Amino acid sequence: FTSTVGNTVKVDNETLTQSSTRFYAGRVYQLGTVTTLPTVTVTIDAGAILKFPLSSSSLMVQGQLYAGNKAGAAVMLTSFKDDNVGGDSNFDGSLTTPLAGDWKELYLGDNGWAKLENVTMRYGGRTNAAIYAPKDGTLILDSCLVTLSKNAGIQMNNNSGASAADFYTSTLVLTSTTVSHNLEYGIQMDAYQRSSIAPFGAGENNLYVSDSIITQNGLSGVYIDLTGDAQITTTDIMSNVGYGVEAQATANVMANGNWWGAANGPAPTGSGDKVSATVTASTWSSTQIHPTVLAAGVAPNEVGRAQQIFLPIVSR
Repeated sequence: FTSTVGNTVKVDNETLTQSSTRFYAGRVYQLGTVTTLPTVTVTIDAGAILKFPLSSSSLMVQGQLYAGNKAGAAVMLTSFKDDNVGGDSNFDGSLTTPLAGDWKELYLGDNGWAKLENVTMRYGGRTNAAIYAPKDGTLILDSCLVTLSKNAGIQMNNNSGASAADFYTSTLVLTSTTVSHNLEYGIQMDAYQRSSIAPFGAGENNLYVSDSIITQNGLSGVYIDLTGDAQITTTDIMSNVGYGVEAQATANVMANGNWWGAANGPAPTGSGDKVSATVTASTWSSTQIHPTVLAAGVAPNEVGRAQQIFLPIVSR
């Protein structure tokens, strides 16, 4: 950590090499591009606020990440222009307002592992997604909010490659989490496959979603291919552009027991969010599953276009 500027602890572009790195509760951090080695474990305490000032700013975790807990205050990863949390860190009053893509991403490196509890991420996704884990990543989100990314909310796996070394396996687990108002996909899991040129093979995507909300994303709520296992249950999937769940021919998704925004179920059977042919959604909830409240720390007019962000009510 290099300096204190105003109300923030400034962390310049650097690689953190110590075995553990901690962002402390009650502090506001200003990050450039901060990278950790694979041997480093990063902990973000409940109540810590991480602000990113540039479109290239990111937290790149090559090892393990533990962020927040459900018993404490929310962890915030947001734009440096976001005055609604941590104060007016850039000292310009109301001259600047945060926008999708103000900062780059939370990056999870090769074989990276991350568990996020009660974490809000907004205004990121400048290049790929707010959370980007392209290579053999495992990502667990519980009681989180991922919103207002310029691209996807969460992107895992990588659909480009040149050899068997590029057949990655990704696992994403969402519980009591909202993925909403991202400009492209809410969740994108897109693996690499070689079927015409040796070496033959493919990557794999594993997806487990329960008790969550996926809504008002600019493309499909979920895009997935090449599944090992994919299950979505007791989740409100509604008002997404494109599909609620878009599964390619190489994917099979079990998606029973969800609310699709209409009592008669998902399109093409009903009039709710669409599902593709390899999605099993033969049973559904006829009413919205989760009572909703305005997310803590999000002003009603902040999201833009008179839309509000909602979180499921969960047991703390």
